[in-house]
Amino acid sequence: KNKDLKHNAKISLKGKYGQAILLMFLHTIITSSLILILNYTYPIILNILNIQLSESLNTIITSIISIFITSLFYFGQLSFFIQISRNQKTSINELFKRTNMWFGYICITLITSIFIYLWSLLFIIPGIIAAYNYQLIYYIKVDSPHMSTLEAIRYSKELMHGNRFKLFILQLSFIGWILLGILSLGIGFLWIIPYIQVTFANFYNSLLPEREPKELQNITKKQVLRLAYLAPQEGLEPTTLRLT
Repeated sequence: KNKDLKHNAKISLKGKYGQAILLMFLHTIITSSLILILNYTYPIILNILNIQLSESLNTIITSIISIFITSLFYFGQLSFFIQISRNQKTSINELFKRTNMWFGYICITLITSIFIYLWSLLFIIPGIIAAYNYQLIYYIKVDSPHMSTLEAIRYSKELMHGNRFKLFILQLSFIGWILLGILSLGIGFLWIIPYIQVTFANFYNSLLPEREPKELQNITKKQVLRLAYLAPQEGLEPTTLRLT
């Protein structure tokens, strides 16, 4: 039940809220600073090189660079909250450990955006369904960094089958918290976002045990799948299994 997912998130965050808030603060400061530097230096560089571009092209270029900056730390932050949800040892350094996955983030964002757009051309409902089908892709890539984007998309659709409405209701349940964060001028989000992130990680975790290894084999096609959730439940360190 969604109520249990939220309750378990509160339990997992006990004793780790300070660390989670610090990570959120660092992530916000670093990405905001880099984007601010980008916006300040980009026009100067163009003037030095005597390059004149249209306003629309400049917007596209700065947006791409901003996405790249975001991609550097996205998987590290997500991995941190997944570890909290699984009651594993966490470290602020996790924020910087997955910067090499930036290209995967960009690929996922680009491909899923195209798919959602194409489905939306048929009607808004197929577009919404597609968006929910892809909700778990980033979580899957954290656990299975060697899995291709298309395979992660397929696996996300498999996990979300029959669970889209459950996730929708879970998201709706946080509207009050989000409004509270806005009323606090954004400061409250330092506490609210970790709570939301760990809850969504719990949602992802709750779906994993329902899948048998045989099903995973069909999905991954002999790719290496890191079963980071199942191993700790057996008292083992996360291991990497090769599915054949």
